[in-house]
Amino acid sequence: MKPLNSIVLLLLICTNGALAGISTSFESVRAQSRRDARAPEGMAWEQRNAGEGGTKLSPIISECQKAAPEGKEDDFSLLVSLSKRGVPLLVLVSPETKFSECVRQGFTSINFSDAPWEGYWLEINMSR
Repeated sequence: MKPLNSIVLLLLICTNGALAGISTSFESVRAQSRRDARAPEGMAWEQRNAGEGGTKLSPIISECQKAAPEGKEDDFSLLVSLSKRGVPLLVLVSPETKFSECVRQGFTSINFSDAPWEGYWLEINMSR
């Protein structure tokens, strides 16, 4: 299956899961992000860019602590699908709180280094 077809299929699965209220879609995408991170190209990319997410996420977190503090003490995870150029294509969050949703929304506007491939899934876990 071509990578673009895989991305389209994954997005359809996520969309259908969200519409049907199925909570496993986030977990299936998380499983994909872990497979991506274990690929040789994914491991190399994540090692090279390990600090990039935290640096870019800090101002967003600071802003969300002021704008949407409800849930700021809770742990949450972000799953980010990146374009080949490092632009977020899709950002998922779990659990959804006002704070985590604010972070998710802010995250859509930052860019990363070129990703290993189109649709590369990156997992970021936020522990408070």
